[in-house]
Parts: sequence; C-alpha cells; structure tokens
Amino acid sequence: MHPSKLRTLTVLILGLSVFALAASSASQPVPVDGRAHFRLTAPLRQALASRPPLWGPSLRASDLRERVVIVTFFASWCVPCRVEMKELNALYPRYRDAGLEIVAVNYFEQFEGYSDPGKLAAFLRRMAPPYAVVMGNEGLSQAFGGITRIPTLLVFDRQGRRAFRFRNTGPDNAVLGGERLRRIITALL
Repeated sequence: MHPSKLRTLTVLILGLSVFALAASSASQPVPVDGRAHFRLTAPLRQALASRPPLWGPSLRASDLRERVVIVTFFASWCVPCRVEMKELNALYPRYRDAGLEIVAVNYFEQFEGYSDPGKLAAFLRRMAPPYAVVMGNEGLSQAFGGITRIPTLLVFDRQGRRAFRFRNTGPDNAVLGGERLRRIITALL
C-alpha cells in the first residue's frame, strides 16, 4: 500500500476509535463510587447552559467554570426530590460566595402520566430555588452518564472532576441528606 494511503487509513482508524470510545463512555452509566474519570467538560457545561430555562437566573457555561458545581436531576412529583431541593435551597446561599454553583435539571416530569405544567410551575414557585433550573432531555441524561433514577445528584470539583454521585436507590437510600452534602461541599471549597 502507498505510504500516503496507509497514513490516511491509520488516521481514519484512530479517529473512529476515539469517536467510538467517546460515544460509548458518554452513553454508559457512571459508577456511583465516584472513582470514574468523569468531568464537567466545556461541552457538558454548554449543554446545561443551552437547555430551556424553567426558573432562576440565566445560566451561562462560564458560570460553571472553576466552581464546585452540583447538578441534580429531579421531577416535581418526586417526594425525595422535594426534600433534596429544600436542602439545596438552604446550602446554596451559605456557600455561593465561596464558589458553589447549583443547576437543577427537570427530568422524568412526564413519567407515567404525572406531567402537568401547572404543577411544575407551582412547585417551582413554592420551592423558589435561588439557582438555575433547566429542562432536561434524554440527550442531557446520556451526557451525564444515563440518568435512570431521581433524584440523581452529581458534585464536581473546581477542576470539573466528578467528586461524588448520589442516586436514589429506594426507600432506604432515597435522599442524600443535607449534612452529608454539606461535608462533601466544604471539603471541595
């Protein structure tokens, strides 16, 4: 084979391999233990910022750089999500100036016929989160490792590395707890 064709073929194979690896890692669930190399990259920050806003301040990708970032997936009908949002509402004002940012992603709102835009709006008015709330979708879920349960909460350090992941696994482990989350956040700030 001619050297230029061999080089082109090699570059093509290498490019496809990198693409396949990136695609498979983006669609596979992220282990809960927090040891996976999962980062809040510029494309993920942009993906969050590009979602339709539902409540709170406008979100810019730059708001999520060099900050400790919590991304939580929730639905208004989810009782553990309500508890978690109250805890996040209490933590955010306390740690915002120290470098904390929170983004709540509404996901599974239409699960099993629970969808009611009026209930979602009333929920947000009642909870009044002081951080950005955006509308989620399947693409965003997959970008964050495949969200299958709510609440699912991810914490990223200032370098964008995932430091912690919590996922509701049932009645005995439905909510992370404000004190535990506070300890995780303060260790990263």
